[in-house]
Amino acid sequence: MLPSAPVPRLPPRRHLGAAAAVALIAAIAPGCLVHRLPIIAAPVGASVSVNGTRVGVAPMDAPVPLVGPTILLLELSGYRPVPVRLGFFRPHGVEVLLVPEHGGAGTWDPSRAE
Repeated sequence: MLPSAPVPRLPPRRHLGAAAAVALIAAIAPGCLVHRLPIIAAPVGASVSVNGTRVGVAPMDAPVPLVGPTILLLELSGYRPVPVRLGFFRPHGVEVLLVPEHGGAGTWDPSRAE
């Protein structure tokens, strides 16, 4: 029988775990990673805000964080503001139909019906 050669062993990977943990924390920190979310509003020209920061006018591709609570707000003069809450799973796009403003209860005028 021939003498067996020692089997080479890999060194322990202690530093790989720490590097992976740092990468994971960086990836899930709110605001670190963003993607472009297509936003369409009818009528066009609505102001788009992401978490309270105005980012542009619809239609547009808005920069949206990949993680964390996110609230989109679409506003247009003469129309009701529309908040859109994004959950854990991000949609492929957002389409909003803005509704015209009107007075309080009992102030609707039948002549405005179409």
